[in-house]
Amino acid sequence: MGVKSLGAGIGTPAFFARQAAAPTTSVPAYNAAAPSVNMPFFVEPTQQLLAALGVAGPALIVGLSGGPAGAYSPLWGGAEVWASLDGTNYGQPFADDAFFGVSAMGLTTAALAAYGGVNPDTADTLAVDLSQSRGTLASVSPTSAAAFVSLCAVQATGGPIEFLAFETASLVGASAYHLTTLYRGLYGTDAASHALGAQFVYLGSGEYFAQPLPAQYTGVPLEFKFPSFNTTGGGLQSLAAATAYSYTPAGSGSLPGPGFQTDVITTNTNISL
Repeated sequence: MGVKSLGAGIGTPAFFARQAAAPTTSVPAYNAAAPSVNMPFFVEPTQQLLAALGVAGPALIVGLSGGPAGAYSPLWGGAEVWASLDGTNYGQPFADDAFFGVSAMGLTTAALAAYGGVNPDTADTLAVDLSQSRGTLASVSPTSAAAFVSLCAVQATGGPIEFLAFETASLVGASAYHLTTLYRGLYGTDAASHALGAQFVYLGSGEYFAQPLPAQYTGVPLEFKFPSFNTTGGGLQSLAAATAYSYTPAGSGSLPGPGFQTDVITTNTNISL
């Protein structure tokens, strides 16, 4: 079975015609419409957390993932961040006006009891489902857990927010985890009870939108919109089509207030804040 020349010989198979529908290269779907965001999770660092981070003023953190409706979409690449004082005129008040990536976020799948003991809490389990983001969590060393490297936030709508950290993350199902050996009530928050379905975001990864909060917005009801883009940065959702999420910043030194309400606004096109 000698080869007489390149591509020709006794053992060389015949070439077949290429299927007409098969592309020769992989072409990214630059203009593929991006799905809407899932319910965002607004988190404000307490004064104690700001001090630990060496940050002087108030800040706003928002956990974001793409869905919509609590689902996961591999097409979602991030979102722009817009805000409004009146629900009609929107602008981009932050120095960074977009978030790229996916926050490891989801919902609790069981209630978490209040805890009044000494850390760590080895009696309770924080059960979370991260299906909406396909987020992953990993166990950390006892030393890292005690240093709050695995910092998380959890809050039910209308309930208190709690910062906590975990040592062990046990995968119990698809994107479902049981977090144990918990450090509760961190950075000035209370180790309160949290209902089934409370929002959860993992802060240890750094995958979230975080910006200094302009002082003039403290205590002011705001409406936020997060027009999505796909994984190539294209397919940007129109501002008018994005859902509006109401949130009132509390500012540093105070705990964030209760949960927020949602509203769909489909006619706003102004962009001045």
